[in-house]
Amino acid sequence: MRPLIRRDVLRLGASAAVAPMLPWGAAAQSYPARPVRIVVGTAPGGAADIFARLIGDWLSRQFGQPVVIENRTGAGGVVAAEMVLRSPADGYTLFLAISSASIVNASLRDGLDFVTDTGRGL
Repeated sequence: MRPLIRRDVLRLGASAAVAPMLPWGAAAQSYPARPVRIVVGTAPGGAADIFARLIGDWLSRQFGQPVVIENRTGAGGVVAAEMVLRSPADGYTLFLAISSASIVNASLRDGLDFVTDTGRGL
């Protein structure tokens, strides 16, 4: 049996580092398997809505699944944020907030469900 040389040790180390990353057994379910929803806290036709529709169109082409834009106005985006908070945490409901209203709401209003004890959003 020949002695281990430096090259052999490096190969063994690289193999040990890469082995946990290789897929073994069951593979994860492909995402998305159904339509994705983007919730916008502003009225249709505004800058946030147009931006969400551009993102939704691009994501739809990338995913091969429809992306639905849903506008939920009211309370400076709080209605939309709380709706997304109450939806299942499965990655199919996204929230788009491109204004500072979410930050301002967190500092002005008490009892918002989507604000942590430290006053910062989730």
